[in-house]
Amino acid sequence: MITNFILNHSAFEYVVSGNKGSIEEVFPVQNIINGLLKRVAKDKTNILGEISGRYQISKIYLQSSIAFGKFVNGNIGVQYQF
Repeated sequence: MITNFILNHSAFEYVVSGNKGSIEEVFPVQNIINGLLKRVAKDKTNILGEISGRYQISKIYLQSSIAFGKFVNGNIGVQYQF
């Protein structure tokens, strides 16, 4: 049996960049958009956990795992040893 936990912290900051067009001389589009994008910048922390096990029945192996965090995900695998 295997158990693990993952902790991830992300800081989202969006920036519009690139070559400025001639409209920038009249209307500073990039600066306005970048000012608005600061409103949606945020930090996010994710915590994920997983439990996994492998069971042997003769030459057949059953492996199952369940992962949980924001969502729950379950998997079952069947293996045969020749």
